Amino acid sequence: SYAWELAAASTANPGTDFDSIVISGGALTLDGASQLTLNFATGLDPDAGNPFWTTSSTWKIVDVTGGSNAGTDFSLITNPLWTTGSFTTYVGAGPDAGDVFLTFTAIPEPSTLVTGGLALLGLVGYGLRRRRTK
Repeated sequence: SYAWELAAASTANPGTDFDSIVISGGALTLDGASQLTLNFATGLDPDAGNPFWTTSSTWKIVDVTGGSNAGTDFSLITNPLWTTGSFTTYVGAGPDAGDVFLTFTAIPEPSTLVTGGLALLGLVGYGLRRRRTK
């Protein structure tokens, strides 16, 4: 079980703004019992109204430098769902092969969805009007 903490509304400064494990020269194996628990500094949880959570973000939470990870990942995030979005993890590829990333995917605010829907209706109406005038 790994308790990850976000100390600042930031995706920069691993080890200061957020927890990061660096594995150099070893092997990482996360099995079926590996859990990730998300902890947030006071006022930083995704439901606290901080504007940081209105966009999606990604953190490198395990940095495998000179070591190896056989593509293993956490089997469970204990608190992944929030009203503003959700958290998932994935194992990197290419230059980030073996690194484990935590991603927050923001849910668009209702006003954003309404604006997008109105724009789509406007485009459909414009297309229908053009078709009739030909």
